[in-house]
Amino acid sequence: MQPTTRPAPRVFAGDFIRSCVAWRGLLLLRAFAHQDDARADALLGEFLPELEARVAAEPDRHRWDYLEALVVCRKRD
Repeated sequence: MQPTTRPAPRVFAGDFIRSCVAWRGLLLLRAFAHQDDARADALLGEFLPELEARVAAEPDRHRWDYLEALVVCRKRD
């Protein structure tokens, strides 16, 4: 059995953000719309790069959230 390698923090962060948007993009937009309907897209656009930077800075902190979400999705299939 070969050891698994972890992707670089920036690669993981990009994958993490794409998954967040795919799974919860509309929910995030609705949450931001509560602040200002006209600015919801702009607020999401500001939020995602900040979240990506935080995930890249501490990928191990977020890795388990990502894996847990994948397990939940697979169990529902």
